[in-house]
Amino acid sequence: MEPRCSRREFLALAGSSSAVGLLGARVRSAAASQAAKPRLSGTVKFWHQWGEARLPIMEAQMRAFEAVHPGVKVESNVLGFAGVQEKHMTAIAGGDPPDVIMLRRSELPAYAARTALMSLDDFVKRDGLNVDEIFYAAEVQSARFRGRLYAIPNVSSGAVYLLFYNKDHFRESGLEPDRTPATWEELEEAARKTTRKEGGQLVRVGCNVGIANYTDGIAFANWLYNNNGRLFDDKAERVAFNEKEGVETLRWMVDFTDRLYGGWDKIVAVTGRDRTTNRVAWTSEKAAMVNDGDWLFFMIKTQYTNILGRYGVGLVPYNAKNPHAKSQNYTEGGWAWAIPRGSKNPEAAWEWVKHIGAGEGAYHFFKPQERPLPVRKFNEDPDFLKLNPFMPVVRQALSRAVALPSTPAFPKVRDILRTMTEEALARKKTPEEAIKSAAIAAQRELDRWR
Repeated sequence: MEPRCSRREFLALAGSSSAVGLLGARVRSAAASQAAKPRLSGTVKFWHQWGEARLPIMEAQMRAFEAVHPGVKVESNVLGFAGVQEKHMTAIAGGDPPDVIMLRRSELPAYAARTALMSLDDFVKRDGLNVDEIFYAAEVQSARFRGRLYAIPNVSSGAVYLLFYNKDHFRESGLEPDRTPATWEELEEAARKTTRKEGGQLVRVGCNVGIANYTDGIAFANWLYNNNGRLFDDKAERVAFNEKEGVETLRWMVDFTDRLYGGWDKIVAVTGRDRTTNRVAWTSEKAAMVNDGDWLFFMIKTQYTNILGRYGVGLVPYNAKNPHAKSQNYTEGGWAWAIPRGSKNPEAAWEWVKHIGAGEGAYHFFKPQERPLPVRKFNEDPDFLKLNPFMPVVRQALSRAVALPSTPAFPKVRDILRTMTEEALARKKTPEEAIKSAAIAAQRELDRWR
């Protein structure tokens, strides 16, 4: 049995940086405990999606881990983003899975319901970890299914919706360049003032509220939670997006689009229909505002350098007409680290997951990206604020985030909601009709898993 350790000792064991103030006497004590542990050995087969510009950063963390555990070799296999779940399930069913995988938390219930993952609760209990203290509440809650922990959060899912805006567009439109629209009403005013037409044609839009700039995101759900709505009941057994707040939200999205741009077809001619084209519209100055996630900080630094020093970031606007509404994100699709059932080296895999999920590996992987972590303490590092002046906004978003109730039906429901949103925006159905039919289809999916 390994010695129990506190949260501070856990972070030290994982190799936490002095930059976050976790060194000292406890580190020396933790180092002694580490020395007393059985030496790990063997290979950790590691499948993930951090390729391209992030791959060298990840490989550096692998080498650092191997230096601390000289008997362990981490073998990296970078997968594409398409068909990941099928690749994982095929390997698990075949009896030769990797030891650590990167998966979306929105899909975690489907893995867990099929007993495709190891529960991490025994590891956590053995090591004396308080994961609810280490991570933001919504982040760790979305890594659980039916009360059991099946993964360690990888990226912070609670800041996937932030409002990025072009300060130059605000300034030339008579808006305060250092003040983000806080409410739906302020957002519409800013969008109207920053929209530009030439010869009756849109050449710059203020904001497209119908697109979620997140792979697993749903534009409707983003605005719903900022209207004090919810997708499901607390047990994810009944749909709830067809309640009053849901109808109000979809109606607002449609009216916003029609009033400002004359229809969905007009705005998508400028922004396109997906997150990538909408982001490019913003970075190429065809849009004044974009709803995007905390990953955009690194993308601006490395890909969209033309916007450096010229943008602002704020929380997602909320419906001020609803006295119970406030700005908040919902978490459902952030990435996580998990150990598949059938792992050949679960002990070493767990140490790697701790290192890359909450230790030095996580800290040094995300810091160069100027991107926050699911680990509370790391985001309080003064060095982050020096690198990214918007970190206080991000921390606020993370602390306000709420986790969706877990259900394996969510990927299907997500597709239903996307179809519902576009049908309403394109005026193929009224908001009421679109929500009614979507609620029937979504409830059918929830019932199937129940």
